Amino acid sequence: MNNVMQSLLQEAQRTLLDPEQRLFIGVTAAALLLITTTSYYFFSGPATTVPGEPITYSEIRNIQKNQAGGAYHLGLAKKYGRWNSVFVSGNVAFRSSDPEFNRVIWANDDMFHRTPNFRKALSGIGPMLIRIDGPIWKRHRQLVVRGFSMQNLRYGNKMVRRKCKSVFDSWSDNQVINTEHSCTLMSFDIILLSNFSYDAQASEGQSADIVESFRRFRYGFSRRLHTPWFLWRILLDDRKEFQESMDLFQNLIEDALKRKVNGESTREDESRDLIDILLASQQGDPSKALTNEEIVCEVFGNILAGTETTANTTAFLIYELARHQQVQSKLYDEVTQVIGDEEATMDKIVQCTYLDWVMREIQRLHPVVWMTNREVQKDFEYKGHRVKKGNLALIHIEGLHRDPEFFPDPLSFKPERWENAKEWLVPGSYIPFLDGGHRCPGERFAVMEVKTIIASLVREFKIVKVLDEETVEPKWEFTKNMKARVQMERRH
Repeated sequence: MNNVMQSLLQEAQRTLLDPEQRLFIGVTAAALLLITTTSYYFFSGPATTVPGEPITYSEIRNIQKNQAGGAYHLGLAKKYGRWNSVFVSGNVAFRSSDPEFNRVIWANDDMFHRTPNFRKALSGIGPMLIRIDGPIWKRHRQLVVRGFSMQNLRYGNKMVRRKCKSVFDSWSDNQVINTEHSCTLMSFDIILLSNFSYDAQASEGQSADIVESFRRFRYGFSRRLHTPWFLWRILLDDRKEFQESMDLFQNLIEDALKRKVNGESTREDESRDLIDILLASQQGDPSKALTNEEIVCEVFGNILAGTETTANTTAFLIYELARHQQVQSKLYDEVTQVIGDEEATMDKIVQCTYLDWVMREIQRLHPVVWMTNREVQKDFEYKGHRVKKGNLALIHIEGLHRDPEFFPDPLSFKPERWENAKEWLVPGSYIPFLDGGHRCPGERFAVMEVKTIIASLVREFKIVKVLDEETVEPKWEFTKNMKARVQMERRH
């Protein structure tokens, strides 16, 4: 039967078919795959002794769209334990909200690599941290981490403050915003400015073509993550648009890099963006620096990894502050006391303790990277259970963050819980930026950006309420996101 399926796939790729024919062949091939693998599961027995249950791709998509609060995943952990298995159309996936097993993943780079879907979805770009593994990953990480220096953070903070002033000045005294839309445009502007000093002014209604190109790329990337890679050529009809979107951003970054190499400044002062810092590293030992091509790839990867994640975190925080007026009042009091009428600089932001608690709590309750995965590269045993090469490891971050054993009353938004966190926080139970050597190199920048935006916002506006709150529902896609309309009221 597998030979039949392969023939169908090859025929679809070889011939020019209309969308209905492609869909028919794709569904037929997927059905044959499901039948063969499910038959193997039931007639040969499960490929693991780890407790769990089978699930289909369609069920996975339905769960992501409809199970509020990740209830399905939390239910599995309650039923089978924090480390359980899922049989997904021919493979075994280990879902983990177990800090101990997660530490095994973070500590063994050679045993856990990114999945084929993830690697192949970005194969047209080149080497970048978010899609590579092994020695080349270690080299890139060491060099990219240097780019997120304090100098870059201060430059980024300046760009965030400038963008906040431009956007907030343009709002009316009683402004209604779509949190997802407004936060995405701000995050998009900020990350382009901080990475290569390109002012898209998307928040001000400019660069519609670039914004649309980024939207198409993100949509195409998400589709590829949720569609088996061997069915892309059949089920996905956006290959041209997807490649064009990648090319547009690579060209933007390459043009900025060429201007910098030629000594043409793209900014008004001596501050340094990410490309400046990575280029400066080339002045020393070439083996300890990224090439120009690698810099372009890493900047592109940073835009991809940092735009939606930061935007969604900001959007969720605005939503929760609207629903928790007492928290917002405490935050406003701290901001006015510590920052006052001055600029929300890095030095001021780090003095805001309650703001830090609020930031930690929103990333606990709504981790935008709600799950991540790796492919097992070597057979091994864990607590007496066998794990085979080719199996998947799913790190369920939201399950960790909503486990009542780690966080009492886990569904409540309580920033105060983070007071004296060092006394009670279980290592590995709170990982919004992953952990170990895989901890996000842009973590400090992302935290700075969200804190600066929120501090500037609550000082200028009261977040009054969520409109049509009963219709607001989170979605669990590549990142966790949510659309909400929120009413703002200018304070002065």
